[in-house]
Amino acid sequence: MEKTDKLREKGPISLTKKGTELAQKELERFNNLKEFLKKILFLDEEEAEKGAWEIFFNLEEKIADRVVDFMNFLTHCPHITPICIKGFKEYLETGEFPTLCRLKR
Repeated sequence: MEKTDKLREKGPISLTKKGTELAQKELERFNNLKEFLKKILFLDEEEAEKGAWEIFFNLEEKIADRVVDFMNFLTHCPHITPICIKGFKEYLETGEFPTLCRLKR
């Protein structure tokens, strides 16, 4: 049984304004973790979903937040992201460091 199915069994809930804000923040954090796993680590949807749940519930909040911060940095830094991400994807596919990486070693 999925975690969300367990929550649905309990029926509807209502949140205070503060609770709603916290829930929105947590949902955004979870979604950012999932996007990191998909876009930066090239995991498929199912792996990313499972991994995001594991990270979300098992890592210290500061560590999970740092992963989210790193993902945000990579996706918003136009100068390094394409080289870094494409290079990592090439490494995953070939097992070889891209030429640019080998030049710096």
